[in-house]
Amino acid sequence: MFKPDKDIHDLPRRSVSFKAGDVVIAEGDIAESVYMIESGWAIEYRLLDDGRRQILNFLVPGDHIGLQAISMKTASYSVCVVVDSRLQKMTPDSFLRALKKNPKLVECLWHTSMKDLSIAREQVVRLGRMSAIERIAHMLLEINARLKKSSGVNDNYVGIKIPQALLADALGLSVVHVSRTITKLQKLGLIRTGEKGIEILNYNEMSRLCGFEDNYLMDPDIQRVA
Repeated sequence: MFKPDKDIHDLPRRSVSFKAGDVVIAEGDIAESVYMIESGWAIEYRLLDDGRRQILNFLVPGDHIGLQAISMKTASYSVCVVVDSRLQKMTPDSFLRALKKNPKLVECLWHTSMKDLSIAREQVVRLGRMSAIERIAHMLLEINARLKKSSGVNDNYVGIKIPQALLADALGLSVVHVSRTITKLQKLGLIRTGEKGIEILNYNEMSRLCGFEDNYLMDPDIQRVA
């Protein structure tokens, strides 16, 4: 079985710090580095000409930033950290050299690309066909599943405090609509908010509410597809 989290640590890298709100990659810039989130979290987004923002993805520990730097193409989106964060930084050249030496890292890159594509597909479905309560429930369950994987802690907390404005920008809703919907999820006994973040009180019922299944986030078995 392929273990991407283990194999990716063979990459040459150094740890760098970013303050909350720092832009790691700006849309239109040449991406000169590849990063992996060590601690903290970030958002991947696009800005429209009038300043409106669409969040494309939430990035948690273990996620990569700037893979387009491998081909030295300009960034088609921006990334900024939401809280003080530490990122592992790699140059495109060292990244490519490591890939040539270690086929497992190529498999890891393939896995990362497939996971990102799957998350993007789910985002299209959320925005195109789900109601507000389904969108928020599905997003919270997805982030919880990704945090479980990155931390190895199997609990039902969304252990990052996501401002409602970010959920609104990710899910095409107003902040007021997000607030009302979170209150509704609380009244249904599905979630509880607190200092730690959001606790999912009834995972199975919340999954049924929005049709969430975590199979699109699972690691591939390279041996089966090789």
